[in-house]
Formats: sequence, C-alpha cells, structure tokens
Amino acid sequence: MTKLNEIINLSDFERLYGFRFIGSKPLENVYGGVWKIRSDKDKEFVLKTAWNFEQEDVHHLEAEIAFSRYLSNNVPEIATVEYVPNKEGEIIQPLSEGKGYFYLMKKAKVITRHILTYEEQKELGKWMAIFHKRMIHFNHPGLWGPNYYRAIAPYEEERLRQDFPSHDLDPYINPQGEETVSTFLTTIHGDWHSQNMSWTQPPILLDLGMLARSGRIGELSRTLSHWWFGTESEFVRFYENLVDSYGDLTKEEVKALPLYTMRDFYKSYCEFVFEAKDLKTAEKVKEQIDFARKGLKLY
Repeated sequence: MTKLNEIINLSDFERLYGFRFIGSKPLENVYGGVWKIRSDKDKEFVLKTAWNFEQEDVHHLEAEIAFSRYLSNNVPEIATVEYVPNKEGEIIQPLSEGKGYFYLMKKAKVITRHILTYEEQKELGKWMAIFHKRMIHFNHPGLWGPNYYRAIAPYEEERLRQDFPSHDLDPYINPQGEETVSTFLTTIHGDWHSQNMSWTQPPILLDLGMLARSGRIGELSRTLSHWWFGTESEFVRFYENLVDSYGDLTKEEVKALPLYTMRDFYKSYCEFVFEAKDLKTAEKVKEQIDFARKGLKLY
C-alpha cells in the first residue's frame, strides 16, 4: 500500500493551504489513492490522487471540478464534493517528482444505506431521473466516453467461463453499447452505489472518478449491480422500485437493462478477483449474481 509521504512532500501543505499536516488515514487504494487528512486547525479533509499519469487524467480532474460547479447551480436537489483551492486559487496540484496529480476536498458528512427501504429505493430512482435530465446539457472534453471501464476484457471472460461454467455468458459479455440502445445521452456519475452516496439532505454524490458521457441505462445497471441484497426477492423489489420510480425509460431500454445489469454484476466479480484481490467479497458477488439471474429469469 502506497504511503502518502512517498508521493507528496507533507511539509508543502502549509505553503499551499495554510495549515500544517498532522496525520492521515488511507480510505481506499484499489483504483487510486484516497486519504483522510487531519490538520493542525482541527479540520479534516479528503485528499484524492489520480494515478494514470496521462494527460487525459488531468482533463478528467478538470471535468470533475466543472461538473461540481454545474451541479450546484443546476441540480439543487443533489449535492457533491467541495474542493479546497490553494492560496493561489488552484485546485489541481502536482504530486512530488511528477508522479501525478491530486486535489483536496472538504470532508463531507457521510450517511450510507447499504440496505434501502422501499421508500428509499423509490427516492433513489427519482433522484437519478432528475440528475440525468438536468445533466443532459453538461459536457466536458475530459469526461470518459461510453462504456468506460465497463467492457469485460478477454482475460476476465476466461476467468468468468472458468468460475461460472453453467452460465450462458454470451448475452452479457459486452452487449451493444448503452449509448446506442439509449437515445437519452447524458452525463452519468458512473459509479452510483451505496459507498458513493450520502443520505443527507440533500443527498451527496461522492467519488467522481467515473464521470462519463453515456446512456442512462449504464448508470442504472451499475447501481443495480452494486447494492447488496440478502435474497432474490429483495433484488427483484429493488429492481422494480428503481425502474418504476425512475420512469421515462423507452421499451428498448427496459428490454436491454437486464443485460447490462448482469454484465455489470460479472464485471464487479472480476474487479474483486483481479484488482482488489478480494476473493471473499468476490464470493459474495457470486451470490448476488445468482439472486439477479433468478430474479430476472435469466437462467
């Protein structure tokens, strides 16, 4: 696990932001680095690094900042992260020795709901519908494109066929892109699940690293495949409540959504196997896949 002092000169915080660094705690280190930062002024921040080190990585950070401003001005029903500029008013900062970039955010109040009541499921669907309709006019060259990080790679497909020998995987291995199925092209959060949403008033969307310009059913499928369920019936109820409260989906989108949902379930399994290297959680995803296949009558 990368240590913060290996990529950032900790003494720079006072020069950049006017506070002294006291301590940090890693929050997530699978797809990048996220740390909770404690300052000498009894305040906490969140520091996030970008790890691809390529120019488009910088552009996506710029898109995240532009998105936050647009959201606050156009979608008051939903909030998102607040960035902390340095003394010069700059948000994006280089890591030491040209290793990449980082930005600082205010630490948001986070209230997670791993298991949603029926009313909360319907609220979620309504919020997602509002978000997609209002974000249709927001675009930025730094946003990821359709299907970003959704496609199942050949090595992942090989593992899936090995671990799910009785499943007919062909319909779910990279079906037709959701931007062609969905005529409603908009900006999506890209990773809207229980860990990335705070049930405050208004709700707060966290972790903007997967912001993309894509079809809306890609958002719904990711959400459906990244909440946890204890039974098949719980999954079915969530699926029905989310789709019904979202409303406005075309017949083509309704027909295609189960395919994308299963694709994202299988992709999630691969993420835990190959990237997080968390086989215990991967086994839990296997159980979720079984609930979804039976609930959607795809077996």
